[in-house]
Amino acid sequence: LTWDAGSRGDLGKSNDKTVGIYAGDNKVQITSDGTQHTAPQATLVVSGDASITGELRTAGKVALGGVAAGRGSFTDVVIGDPTSDNAQVEWYEVNSSAAWSLYDNDRFSIWTNYSSSWQERLSVDLTAGNVGIGTSDPSGRLHVRAGSMGPMTTTIDSRYNLVVEDNGENYIGMYAPTNSYNGIRFNDQLGLDGYIDYYHGTAGDCLVYSAGNHHKFAIGALEEMRLTAH
Repeated sequence: LTWDAGSRGDLGKSNDKTVGIYAGDNKVQITSDGTQHTAPQATLVVSGDASITGELRTAGKVALGGVAAGRGSFTDVVIGDPTSDNAQVEWYEVNSSAAWSLYDNDRFSIWTNYSSSWQERLSVDLTAGNVGIGTSDPSGRLHVRAGSMGPMTTTIDSRYNLVVEDNGENYIGMYAPTNSYNGIRFNDQLGLDGYIDYYHGTAGDCLVYSAGNHHKFAIGALEEMRLTAH
């Protein structure tokens, strides 16, 4: 190893490419083409690929993608792309076509890949905070899309915190054992105002509706109806 006046060392050549070392200010940079691209900003800088066959341990923060590690006092790992607003992390199974990735492009997304087909499974709108399952453009606080219902002539009401969409029949399922209830409760800041319950009874099922406990009706399994007024 010989050093020149610029503190660069030549370790030899392979296929007309030089591996170089630059040292200065107690920092070292290793390059694959023998040139110093930038002044080293850390104790060790590797410009090119690095392969580690054993464990990699660090007592400090980790930054990947050329971004600064000091982005927050509670941030231990930072991932970014210095050339764009995108950042992506991928996990692959060994000897398998399955994979999944985290992706940031003005939204946070989870993608899966099976048989070479990438599909976006979950998306978080970084501006509104809406979450989409099966859609990258959620229209409510939680938007679940099993299929597209087609072009809309109006926009989805912004008051809908839950949006469930499909390209055909569309249901929300609730399951409970026999002699138990499924239901929806309607509350304000003072407490319960009304409810819709479905009772799964051994002797027969019953649908019960209550509004402020003032008007109530129940429909039994034998098509019997009871209406109570106060």
